[in-house]
Amino acid sequence: MPSLGITLPTAVGDLRIYVNPTQQAKATNLLKSMPRILTSSYEEAAFKFGERLARMAKSCLRNGMPPSGSGVSWPPHSESTVKQLGEHTLLYWSSQYYHSIDVRRRGRSIYVGVPSSTIKTRPNGKSSGGISLSNVAKILEYGDHAGKIPPRPLWEPLFKSVGGKEKFKSELVKIIRNKVRRYIT
Repeated sequence: MPSLGITLPTAVGDLRIYVNPTQQAKATNLLKSMPRILTSSYEEAAFKFGERLARMAKSCLRNGMPPSGSGVSWPPHSESTVKQLGEHTLLYWSSQYYHSIDVRRRGRSIYVGVPSSTIKTRPNGKSSGGISLSNVAKILEYGDHAGKIPPRPLWEPLFKSVGGKEKFKSELVKIIRNKVRRYIT
């Protein structure tokens, strides 16, 4: 196969570079496609990782147990809460929180959680004082300022239990490599 040869004079002698036109075309095509490859790889990795987080978060809520291996425990409901609401699985009283968890896109960002605009309702469908579901999630995660509701962390320990940033990065790199290989071969 014919190839293009370039000779560059250097202080230590001539440097010869041979270029295969077919390989050069593949490299040029790859370089032109890199922004699209990186963007689509990020989206694919984020949705894949996010779906795993959402499934695990729902499992924790459904079972009333914090993420396994996280070292976190959730304190039981107080007696007054049990008297008022009856016995129910922790964080699964109305199941609205559970059913609202999903992988979402806001602008260029992809996140897992609940929509910020959804208002919390009670199991009977009535409003729960106008508080948003995302604020309920924050109260459950960190507790309230008055100390009446203890923290029952879910998201931070869950992110750590699935491998955190390092696991996400490794999945992203794997997806990028697979997409780049398609252009090279």
